[in-house]
Amino acid sequence: MTLIATGTAIHPRGPKPQRLTVPRLGLYLFLIGAAAFFLLPAYVMVLTSLKSMDEIRQAHIFVWPQAFDLSAWATAWGNACAGNDCQGVAFGFWNSVKIAVPSTIISVLFGALNGYALSFWRAPGS
Repeated sequence: MTLIATGTAIHPRGPKPQRLTVPRLGLYLFLIGAAAFFLLPAYVMVLTSLKSMDEIRQAHIFVWPQAFDLSAWATAWGNACAGNDCQGVAFGFWNSVKIAVPSTIISVLFGALNGYALSFWRAPGS
């Protein structure tokens, strides 16, 4: 990658384009459409979780709830049943935290140690 210095700013591969061309507009429209396509199910899921059962039964999935109802979230956290066990998702969430936090810390620690050691190593031909 070549860097071009213009004044005080360094631009990778030249200056920023100043005008919107048809291919660039097409790319932006495609990216916006792809983002909407993948984010729409998450939007509907969160919106539905905030509605009461009467609003859900009206089958208007894109309409904002008349009153935000967090009782479904509280029920899922403490009382949801998975198989024969009705502990909610809190147990699984904290179990995931107990696994994810130490594994992330250990990975970062070993990566930093390896990076530090490799910074002193000079490969032949470098």
